Amino acid sequence: MDDATHTPAPWVIDAAYPSEVQAEGGKTIASCWHQYAVDAVVTLNDVLPCTLEESAANARLIAAAPDLLHALQVAITRADATLPNFSGRSPECQADYDLAVTAIAKAIGTKDAQHGTD
Repeated sequence: MDDATHTPAPWVIDAAYPSEVQAEGGKTIASCWHQYAVDAVVTLNDVLPCTLEESAANARLIAAAPDLLHALQVAITRADATLPNFSGRSPECQADYDLAVTAIAKAIGTKDAQHGTD
C-alpha cells in the first residue's frame, strides 16, 4: 500500500527555524510563513500570514504527515485482514474506516487509497 512519491521520511522541524520542515540532508519540505517573515521579506497583496505560533504548529503537522500516512495505511491493512469485505463492522467503525481511506487517498493523490488508482 506504500507507493510513496513524496520525499521519504523522516521530516523534522528545523531547530533554528521552527516554522521550517526539512527532510534528511536538509532538503526543505515546507516553509510556514508567519507575519514577521512576510514583513521582513516583502509586502505581498492579499497575503494573510499566520502568527509565529500558528506557523510552528503548521510545521509540526506537516512534519508528522509521513508518519500519520503510514499509521493510517497500517490501520487499514489490519482492518482489512481482520474484517474483510466490511463484514461485522459497526456503522461507527465503518465511518471511521471510510475517513481513513479518504485521508489516505487525499495524501497520495488517488481516488482509491487501497489500490492506488484513480
